Order: sequence, then structure tokens, then C-alpha cells
Amino acid sequence: MKSLTILRPTHWIKNLLVFTPLFFGGVLYDPIKIKVTCFVFLAFCFTASGGYAWNDIMDRAGDAIDERKKNRPLPSGAMSSMQAGIIGLSAITGGFIIAAVYAPASLMSIGIYAGASVLYSLYVKRISVLELMFFPIFYLTRIFAGGAAANSIPSNWLLLCIVFTSLFMAILKRRAEAGEKRYPHAFLNIMAAIFGSSALLSYGLYEILGTRSHYAIYLIFFPIVGIMHYLFLAETKHTGEFPEQTVLCD
Repeated sequence: MKSLTILRPTHWIKNLLVFTPLFFGGVLYDPIKIKVTCFVFLAFCFTASGGYAWNDIMDRAGDAIDERKKNRPLPSGAMSSMQAGIIGLSAITGGFIIAAVYAPASLMSIGIYAGASVLYSLYVKRISVLELMFFPIFYLTRIFAGGAAANSIPSNWLLLCIVFTSLFMAILKRRAEAGEKRYPHAFLNIMAAIFGSSALLSYGLYEILGTRSHYAIYLIFFPIVGIMHYLFLAETKHTGEFPEQTVLCD
């Protein structure tokens, strides 16, 4: 059970992004592409989980004094750093093997994700503003991996939506973290407003300029409601620190 916990299975919902090129590319009907993309999803689950395990090793001391994180396997002492390292390395290796065998076109994107994850854990996470810019990288690599596997090139409008949405969620995550002194609260509020608005604008322009249907624009109501409701939950229930749990539970 502790081995599964350190792999953070609740975060696997993020890997569903690999299917977005299929949906927006209009090829959800292709069973072969769906099958390959499913393997990409599985590869990302392993690779990302391995990165989370290594990140927990780096954060072990800080998590031990955090009320909400002290019960995790490493800070609680239920698992040693060596055990976590072996689990993390095994998961990453498994992810690369799955991608190499079943979806070799996605290997580059998965490799970039893994490299960015290591760089983030070792160094970047301590640099203000720059650490926020790594969140779009983590999400975009999932999009590119799915697109490469399905041979469906993601629209630039879709990529803009992902960049702004991931920054919006990252800003709310930083604002919700207890004891976070890195950013002024007013700064985070302004950035959340900017990136939330940018995400909606990009999606709206995508529906107007990137599709042939005159009815596509009406789909803007879905992201409007989604962002408004997510922000409402972040403000009233303080769920911004764990976006994956918000998506799964609401």
C-alpha cells in the first residue's frame, strides 16, 4: 500500500491529456490510434509516478514538519529513501520500456518530461517564477506525446489553452500552500486573473478560428463554468493545493 501511495495514483488523471490530440484532431474513431494512446497514457503514469517518488526523497525533511504531508511514506518513516529511489527508478524504467515497445514516437516527449522533472526537483523548484514556468512543460509534453503517438498534430490554439490553464492552476496551488512566503498574495491574485482570462480567450479564439462549425463557439460555456467553479472551490474550500483531488472528487 505504501508503495502505491508514493506513486501518487490520484495524479494519473493528469495523464488523460494524452488523449486530447485524438479528440481535437477528430480521430477518436480510430481504434489503432486509441490503442497506442492508451499505452502512452500507461507509460506516462509510470514515468510521472517515478518522478513523484524522487521528488518526495528531495522534500523528505520539509514534508516531515508539514501537517498535511508528514504522514506520507517517506516523512513518516514507513519507507526509506533507498526503497523510494528503487521504486521511482523502476517506475521510470517501466514507463520508457512501454513507450519504446508500443509507442516509440512518444519517447522524446516522455524523455523531456522525465528530464524536466529531475531538473525541477533538484534545482528549479527553489527559483521563484521560473519554477512556475515548468508546469506548462509538464502538461505540454503529455499533449505532444499523445499527438506523436496518434500522428495528430495539436493545434497551436490548444497548446495556448494548456499553457494558460496550467499556469492558472499552478498559481492557485502556490496561493493555497500553507506557510508559502515566496510570492506576495496580491501578486498571485493578479496572475490567477491574468492566466484564467487568457485560457478562456485562447479557447474562444480556438473555437472561432480553429474550427469550421458555426456552433463551436457555444462550447465556451463549458470552460467558463469549469474555471469559475474551480476558482470558487479554491476560494471557499481551499482546494487549490491539490488540483487532482479537486477534479476527482467534485
